[in-house]
Amino acid sequence: MTIERDDSSAPFFEALARAVLTVRQCAECGKLAAPQVRACPTCSAPSLDWTAVSGFGKLISWTVLRDRTGAITAVGGIVELVEGPWLRARLVDDPAVLGAGLPLRVEFEGRQGGEYAPVFRQAAVADLPEHHCATEAGGALSGRDQSVARASPRSGQRDPFRACDVTLAASTAAADRS
Repeated sequence: MTIERDDSSAPFFEALARAVLTVRQCAECGKLAAPQVRACPTCSAPSLDWTAVSGFGKLISWTVLRDRTGAITAVGGIVELVEGPWLRARLVDDPAVLGAGLPLRVEFEGRQGGEYAPVFRQAAVADLPEHHCATEAGGALSGRDQSVARASPRSGQRDPFRACDVTLAASTAAADRS
């Protein structure tokens, strides 16, 4: 679903013009949701506020659109933000580098008519925000959970969006350079 400017979405577009990605936050239960929702998907409350998010996420799925000649016309994807909500957005990387779980960061693209839209590009693990290294309760992971967070389902690579893996990746990279 494309987000069109109206009275309800105007704060979203105004934030994009300032290079800030926002999502909806339920005034009743506090859960975050995608920008296009009109009621909380958790508790159905109609009171939603706008809140800024980090702009980092991971690729869940993608599609490559081609014209009749086979030339790529667009690449779209579903991005899970580190804060939880899923967004549909254009991807600006070569489709050959795309894969499920790929870390992404938001960029802001001007469109005809003066509006901005969020697009996503591959992010380096070092770019990811450190605050995602703690559990939702704000504490450090136990040793067992840290060892689980190190493993990725894909080829033994680290998954930077599993808890604490950002810190582990940074410390592993520093140890590798020594």
